[in-house]
Amino acid sequence: MTVEVRGIFCVVGADGFLGSYFIRHILQNSDEKIIALNHKEAAFPDSKQLTNMIFELSDEESIKKAAALLSGFRDIRILFLASVHNPDIIKKDPDNALYINTVCYNRFLESIKDLDIKKLYYASSDTVYGESIDGYSFTENDTPAPVNIYGEQKLGAEKITLKHGFSVIRYSALCGVSLTSRKNHFCDMVVNSVSEGKEFFLLTDWRRPALSYKDAADITYRLFGTDIEEKIINICSDRIYSKYEIGIKLCEHGNFNKQLLIPATKEELGVFTEKRADDIYMDNSLIKSLLRIDSLELKF
Repeated sequence: MTVEVRGIFCVVGADGFLGSYFIRHILQNSDEKIIALNHKEAAFPDSKQLTNMIFELSDEESIKKAAALLSGFRDIRILFLASVHNPDIIKKDPDNALYINTVCYNRFLESIKDLDIKKLYYASSDTVYGESIDGYSFTENDTPAPVNIYGEQKLGAEKITLKHGFSVIRYSALCGVSLTSRKNHFCDMVVNSVSEGKEFFLLTDWRRPALSYKDAADITYRLFGTDIEEKIINICSDRIYSKYEIGIKLCEHGNFNKQLLIPATKEELGVFTEKRADDIYMDNSLIKSLLRIDSLELKF
């Protein structure tokens, strides 16, 4: 499917995992201009194509500055990734997270309401759905039933997005090594550990239709280049993976010793303080139909 993208991209939360992969995809495949709003440090240096700005969603002046920067452009496409998103951190201070994830997010949308926004996608999560029962795969039309505060706040931000006339992407678990030095993904931890000959424990009772950051970035970019009007879209792979199975695929891809990966349960590891669903399965029929994709598998 041929997709033509025009205008300027703005990536809010550009220095995170998906944001950096998304920007890299644009830089490698297009001459499209990009404004990257980074929480801490830029994933890629400024260039004729890319303009970086430090952005703090909870700061009103930062929002005004970002809106002023965008006001000089037309046909703006925004991928909004910024949020407090660790369920354990949110549990410790839910009010602050709610303020950032909903009140400040709404303030940002209000600040750009008079600009020429061609399309905005809010990056939501499979956590809004809650637990899959008997292997059920959630569709975009199913009623959400999140099991933790993070999922509830994501659902609240979705409602704000839709109220402003924009769209939501519900991503399943996304995987890949980090492109920045700011934060390691669990994939980095796996690679670092097994490359040093050390064992690494991975969960078997956490299962998602996981997809790579690379492929998620590609699919998201293609969505921006279409006239698709669906307001909520699932993005995930065709099959279910535990974190242990993801680790196996990662080791096979990098030719590492997968025998160093040790299967374990959440109870055995005691890694989470906030409740999480064991299984969240999503149906990806809509995105595959919209973009004419035959299959989606986890590939590194």
